[in-house]
Parts: sequence; structure tokens; C-alpha cells
Amino acid sequence: MAGTGFDIAASNFTVPPASVARTDTVVSWNFAYVADTPDSPFTPSLVAQVSQCGFTPLFSKSYTLEFINATLWSWADGQPSQDYYRNCALMDLATGRWITENCANAYPPACADLTTAPFTWVVDPASARQYDTIESQGLCKAPLVFAIPRTAQEHASLLGAMRLAGVQRAWISYNRVSPVCWVKGWQRPCPYQFPKDLLFGRLLGANLKQGIFILLVSVVFLIYQARSQWKASRENRRRAEVRKKIKQMEYRSVRKVE
Repeated sequence: MAGTGFDIAASNFTVPPASVARTDTVVSWNFAYVADTPDSPFTPSLVAQVSQCGFTPLFSKSYTLEFINATLWSWADGQPSQDYYRNCALMDLATGRWITENCANAYPPACADLTTAPFTWVVDPASARQYDTIESQGLCKAPLVFAIPRTAQEHASLLGAMRLAGVQRAWISYNRVSPVCWVKGWQRPCPYQFPKDLLFGRLLGANLKQGIFILLVSVVFLIYQARSQWKASRENRRRAEVRKKIKQMEYRSVRKVE
């Protein structure tokens, strides 16, 4: 294996800190990675371990979907479920992944210290409650907060805390509020969708503007068509009057000749 912590001096992977300007953007010793080598190729289990330790695996050759799946650490296979009676997320120790569950069931919450020790997790078996009561009852005591793993390292730390506490399943702060939107906490607004009233107002405003524009275009078109018809009618009347006068003149001329 090669990577951060393995080959700090390797020029093809890292850049010495002294040579990096403040304005530069480089892959350097600040980027935690592990790369495979011909003598030490990746395996799916090794890729999973590398990801859980907070490193990014760098593949030197193409790999199968099995290797790519090994980098995933959040939802279990087939999750999240489309069963909308299961709108809350659980960490499942058996699979090491997230699954959906009915929010009315009681499980202990996953509490994390995100201020001073981001990898400190506490899971108390005695605090098992329904999902919607976790924050209102303050089950996670300060500085702990009801949280969700944000990285593979935090994910692995939570699994370790669950093993230590003897807890098989624990709530994580993830709640489905619409068919396509999950949020932290309980029933909070989806950041990717407009509120219904605002969305309706914007749609109504857009439709009103479009309607006024179409109406103006229609009125202009009708005026143009009416003017064209009036013009054509007037010309037809003039032609008819001219033909009539010509006939009258011809009739008078013929009588005079006789």
C-alpha cells in the first residue's frame, strides 16, 4: 500500500508542505488517501477498512462494482425502503449500515459530541424512546447532540460505541419528510423544496405573467387581423363601386350611339 502516512516523500503522490503556497490547490499530505500497488492490490474488504479509517482509496486500475460498493458506508442494500410507514433511520449493528424503521418504535438515540470530540459517540440502552420524542425530551445531554455520522470515521466510531453498550440498533438523526427528501431532526423543512404556499405563489405569479403576455399577444394579433379584414373589405367595396360606374358609363355611351 502507498498513501498518506506511507510515502510522505513520494513526489508522484504528495507535495512537501514547504513548497505549497497558500493559494495553491494540490493533492498533498493534507489529503488522506491509500493507493494500491502491483504488489499490494486492493480487495473489497481492504477497501472497506480503508474507507472506515478515514482514507480515500485511490485505484490505479479499473475495478468491478464490488470494489466501488465497498467504499459505501451509509445505507444498507435496498435501503432506504419505499415503505412510507418507515420514515426514520436506524443504525443496524448486524449489517453495519443504515435501515429505515417505523418512527413510533422505541430505540436509543445516537448522541455525539461534535464540538470538542467529533468521534465521541454515546448510546444509552436505557434511553430508548420513539424517534419524535428524542429532541423534545433532551435525551442527548450537552455537549452531546442527537446526530448522524457524516464521515466513514464517524460511522465506524458509532458502531464501536454500540458494541461497547451492547445495543443492536440505534436511532440516527435522519427523517424522511417527503418521498424524495431526508432531513436531520424531526419533521424539519426540506432544504431542497419550496414550502407549498411559496411554491404555489411562485407558480401562480409565473402563470399570471405568462397569461398576461399571451393575452397581449392575442389582442395585438386580433387587432391586426381585424384591421386587415377591414382594409380588404374597403378595397372590395371600392372595386365594386368602380365596376358599377364603369358599367353605367358603358350603358350611357351605347344609348347615345344609337
